[in-house]
Amino acid sequence: MKKILGILFIFFIVFKSNAQTEIAPAQAKDYVDSTVMVTGTVAEVTLVKNIAHVNFEKKYPETEFSGVLFMNNFPDIVDLVKSMEGKKVSLTGKIEMYKDKPQIKIESKDQVLLK
Repeated sequence: MKKILGILFIFFIVFKSNAQTEIAPAQAKDYVDSTVMVTGTVAEVTLVKNIAHVNFEKKYPETEFSGVLFMNNFPDIVDLVKSMEGKKVSLTGKIEMYKDKPQIKIESKDQVLLK
């Protein structure tokens, strides 16, 4: 019995450590330097030079969180990013600050989940 409980405890610890923290866009500023899943509605996708800005919940400059894609570096996901406007999306990655706003750099399709 102790052996089974020990195995279950280890399984729980491993599972818990691999679980992704899911937050709302307004909470992103509290998770800087953490890898999380941010879920919300994409209010706007803007293309400026070679950068796509995915603004959650509110349009720029009122948005509290953004995803950023450097299109030249990741051309295979540009169409996916363009299609996100108006949709509920989960974006996973490390939260960084840019001009006092939290953001996640989009570098892979694996980071994006359309809901």
